Amino acid sequence: MNIVVAGFGTVGQNLAQLLLTHREFLRKAYGLVVKVVAVVDSKGAAVSQRGLDLDLVLRCKREHGTVAKVPSAGCEMDLLEVIQSVEADVLIEATYTNLR
Repeated sequence: MNIVVAGFGTVGQNLAQLLLTHREFLRKAYGLVVKVVAVVDSKGAAVSQRGLDLDLVLRCKREHGTVAKVPSAGCEMDLLEVIQSVEADVLIEATYTNLR
């Protein structure tokens, strides 16, 4: 299953950590191979149709404040451009929402 994560704040980063932690369980229990092919934040994106290294994406977000700095995957694409350019089965929307 190819996934795009839109938003990489607290929710998006915790989702990435959960996917890392439970990747093997999902494969063994359900035959589900999860591959995050893109992550988008407010400053850019990290995109790889082969699947992103989520440890590296998390580290770049912590160190640089954006996923756009992920080596060989970071770019200045916005969400619409990412959706149009990658093959994904699921879009997880975890962007900031102001309910006022």
